[in-house]
Amino acid sequence: MFVTAAFATFLGGLILIRVPYRDPTKTPDLILTETAKREYSDTFQSYVLAQAFYVLNMSMLWPLFAMILIKVLEVDNMVLVAFSVIGALSEMAFQPIMGRLVDRVGPLPVLIMSRIGFAILPFIYAFFPDIRVMLALQVVILGPCFSAFLITSNAMVLDLAPNKEKASYFSYYNSCVGVTAFIGALTGGYIAGHIEDFSGPIYLIDRLMDFSLIDHLDYTWRAIFIVFLLSGIGRTIGTIPFLRLKMPKKYPGSIHFVDRLMEFRMFRRR
Repeated sequence: MFVTAAFATFLGGLILIRVPYRDPTKTPDLILTETAKREYSDTFQSYVLAQAFYVLNMSMLWPLFAMILIKVLEVDNMVLVAFSVIGALSEMAFQPIMGRLVDRVGPLPVLIMSRIGFAILPFIYAFFPDIRVMLALQVVILGPCFSAFLITSNAMVLDLAPNKEKASYFSYYNSCVGVTAFIGALTGGYIAGHIEDFSGPIYLIDRLMDFSLIDHLDYTWRAIFIVFLLSGIGRTIGTIPFLRLKMPKKYPGSIHFVDRLMEFRMFRRR
């Protein structure tokens, strides 16, 4: 497996060599007023903060999926492989669709749709911890949402950064999001590990787990259940800043549902 991965990485590097380089200094920037430049800069800062907070909550689940599949659901190696492969294939299948959609409506509406989809996921995982459900979610929600996230996160930076400063903008964005992803994953794992050692009752959580497919007597699952709820609540709250963003660059199309959400008074950017 390691040899195959190394060969695939080497092959990917050879393919990248054939990609033509476009010098950003030879591409003219948009001529913007000082007010417009400030609007682009403010929108970028707001976007980075929104994305960093969302990824903080999103990454809390990342160290727990192996625990769910191996310790809670007790699946075999073939199911583990299928779980990863189905997710990867779904993500690749949806990327061309999401790319065309972003070209038509812009990255922000598609990004908001992916944020909403990711906010729903932890609650479904929490109450329906079944491998068949999780495999279906890899196709129905995770695939389209993650492909939308990959495309729109870069497209947002490209839309907001000046041509000659795109690398600096990307480095700032990746640094902020990377730090919060590290903190979120560490926090999620620590909370789950700490709560797993506690065998006493947690009344509200225990009552909620009456609606889950696995009861609260499985302390490993109860710890993961709590992190799922925390992540879901955090993601739901973290969707609101995206609804308050206003992109300076205009696109010809739109997503009606997202437009209506962004028109709510509480979401309007002041």
